[in-house]
Amino acid sequence: MDDLYNTSSVLLIDFDLSPESVAPAFLFATLSYMVILFCNLILILTIVLNKSLHQPMYIILLNLPVNDLIGSSALFPQMFFVHYLGSVTSFMLLVMALDRFIAICIPLRYPVLITNNTISVLCGVAWFIPLPLMMFFVHYLGSVTSFMLLVMALDRFIAICIPLRYPVLITNNTISVLCGVAWFIPLPLMMFFVHYLGSVTSFMLLVMALDRFIAICIPLRYPVLITNNTISVLCGVAWFIPLPLMFRCSHFVDIAVQST
Repeated sequence: MDDLYNTSSVLLIDFDLSPESVAPAFLFATLSYMVILFCNLILILTIVLNKSLHQPMYIILLNLPVNDLIGSSALFPQMFFVHYLGSVTSFMLLVMALDRFIAICIPLRYPVLITNNTISVLCGVAWFIPLPLMMFFVHYLGSVTSFMLLVMALDRFIAICIPLRYPVLITNNTISVLCGVAWFIPLPLMMFFVHYLGSVTSFMLLVMALDRFIAICIPLRYPVLITNNTISVLCGVAWFIPLPLMFRCSHFVDIAVQST
């Protein structure tokens, strides 16, 4: 019984429950999960086993109980799944809205536009697209937070080191501009690093291909041509050369835009 209590305490410690409330909360959560599991499994099995329900609307509907099952299973351990599966639900509802829109507004085109294959693809997109969106927003908002902390650090630095100049340098307008920059600047920085690191990866793969080419085609010359110093130089070039290439490409793009 002590082991059960200790385990329950570990599982429910983040909920700030008193020791007397642990057992009722555990029983309630378990019963709730069992009800969710039972209802969603019934719905999934009904759609899967009933051939007449293998239609676009029910394929969409099938994804929702699957989503609920995963979400309820991941409720306690991870907030990631809460956000991810909430996003999946939103996209599934968007697919359902599209299905109903076509069915109501252009019913004669419905059998052509909305097929099982079409819905399967849209549901697959609804399951996949939240991942890159969440990764983007996590990195973006993390960068914004870093720049906001930098603005706060600048504010405190001026207030402590040059307090007489503080009312002149730090005004509401100044802070508004700095906060606007903190919200905007992560976007071009993220785009720059995505392209730059992708280019570095390409050049590193090129160096690896050169290494394997020499090792296979002229193996007797390999120890002479491929040394630690040679590879260090090539890797340095792979890290450096994307920068002028990117700036040069951006220059060509600017010229092309201006010419149009």
